[in-house]
Amino acid sequence: MSSMTNTIARSTDRLARWLRLDGAFISVTSAAVLVGADPLSDLFELGSPVALRFLGLVLLPYAGLLFYLSGRTGAVRTMTWVAAGGNLIWVLVSYIGLLLGWFPVNTAGKWTIGLLAEAIFLIAAAQVYILWKTRHQF
Repeated sequence: MSSMTNTIARSTDRLARWLRLDGAFISVTSAAVLVGADPLSDLFELGSPVALRFLGLVLLPYAGLLFYLSGRTGAVRTMTWVAAGGNLIWVLVSYIGLLLGWFPVNTAGKWTIGLLAEAIFLIAAAQVYILWKTRHQF
């Protein structure tokens, strides 16, 4: 019985670490967008920094939620599914938006959106992989 408990605890800890990493990535990028909204909007030829500030303000509480729920054992698995799903939706919208020209940014902005989508995809892929590997342990 204790072997099973240890296995579940290790799996929960792994999931919690990926939730914290996701939260840290979102926190850093949101803070960078908030602090650097003016120069970034100039760099990306966005026109106004309002959209960047809004994005940063919306994502910071979500990052806090990820950190908070990563410490709650009962919610870790469910929140990892939610985070991975949200990350994959973010990636799809980013790629579709780039392909269809939804974002009024220059080439530097498009590269930034694409590279951020790639990083988010890697986090989501790791989350889904761990969820899959631990599917029979809960």
